[in-house]
Amino acid sequence: MSASRMERSNAARAQVRALRAEGLTFREIGRMLGLSREQVRQRAKQPDEVMAPPLPEPRCAADLDPVSELEVCTRTADALRNAGVVDVQQLRLATDAQLRAIPGLGRKSVTEIRVVLDEDLTPSERRRAALQ
Repeated sequence: MSASRMERSNAARAQVRALRAEGLTFREIGRMLGLSREQVRQRAKQPDEVMAPPLPEPRCAADLDPVSELEVCTRTADALRNAGVVDVQQLRLATDAQLRAIPGLGRKSVTEIRVVLDEDLTPSERRRAALQ
């Protein structure tokens, strides 16, 4: 989702929440905005969307191997590709929090990436990750 579309969606949710705070019913808000009561209810309950923070750019040409060559599961590879991660250096420079902010990457995916890159893991964490 583009940043401008996300901002519009978040603004629409904020508008519905503000009208609810003023005491208007879902039906009244729906009439004002040209939406059904159920659409208003869904907007009021949806959390705001947040864009994943940008990953750092590679600093040197020594580690520009493409991410597609990493031996990770398909889901992890797809999530990295969709997030625009193109080389291994970006993965090495990214923090675990930045990687987990990428849609489709969770704790296990980040551990998988770190195991493949063979960094930031203690021997016991590597053994645990290999057993999963």
